[in-house]
Amino acid sequence: MELSIITTLYKSEAHVRQFVERAISAAQASFETFEIILVDDGGPDKSASIAKELAAVDSRIVVLELSRNFGHHAAALCAIEYSRGERVFLIDSDLEVDPGKLDDFLAMMGRTGADVVYGVQQVRQGSFASRHLGQLFWKLFNAVSDVTVPNNVMTERLMTRRYVDSLVQLGDKNLFMAGMFYWPGYSQVPLPLRKEARMSASTYSFGKRARLLVQAISSFSSAPLLIIFWLGLAVLAASGVYSLGLVAHRLLSPETILSGFTFLAVLLLLSFGVNLMALGVIGLYIHRIFRQVQQRPRYIVKNMTGRK
Repeated sequence: MELSIITTLYKSEAHVRQFVERAISAAQASFETFEIILVDDGGPDKSASIAKELAAVDSRIVVLELSRNFGHHAAALCAIEYSRGERVFLIDSDLEVDPGKLDDFLAMMGRTGADVVYGVQQVRQGSFASRHLGQLFWKLFNAVSDVTVPNNVMTERLMTRRYVDSLVQLGDKNLFMAGMFYWPGYSQVPLPLRKEARMSASTYSFGKRARLLVQAISSFSSAPLLIIFWLGLAVLAASGVYSLGLVAHRLLSPETILSGFTFLAVLLLLSFGVNLMALGVIGLYIHRIFRQVQQRPRYIVKNMTGRK
């Protein structure tokens, strides 16, 4: 198998047919043997039914139906693990990036010899808040993470088989694919792209983005643990200095009535807040450890259509 074009489906019934048509056209232009893998992430619409209709008339189409909604990252990993091509092209199915851009990815890989060519947005799309929150997301992640992810990185990427084989060995249960893509290393080069208008509304809400940031940082960084350590140390130092000051004042001026209840109350509340935050951060990491050692599958495929 020379090429695998892989994508995920969730509320995608409005554009899945057009996506498959464009993907087949792009693949046929450069390859004799290829497959198109569509992973339905337990969506509530007819995406899976439409995909299976397409697979019934074209043996090159493979449809994987997950048993429930496991999330975009788990569905993308499923598609990657089931791919068989010597080149694997991961792309969103919403047609913000045309599958015909495969030619540009192939050309860049041919010129550079890279194992991965990944898309980056030339101009970040969306509302003012969305654009700036996206930039802030990656700045925060890169500031504390063990790996560096390029700003404005996109889902779309062309990968070699040896890179994909290394990627699927990671075994992470707490999935954050953007970080996982860069952890294995290899030669990775960017390809500037411009997104087109979406054919359907985005399913990524602010709440999902916030949870993704927490997942990302706790999966690829120990910085929060270091922050609460130093914060606790600073509160301890401040408490010690103030206590020594009170003792010295009492010894030097025993007749003076000491005051400072307000400061002590504030310091007590601050210490209480730091302790709660520390327990929360530690609990977050314990939860990550718990999920990892449970060894539960990251997704469950309930049905596969189109592959013999």
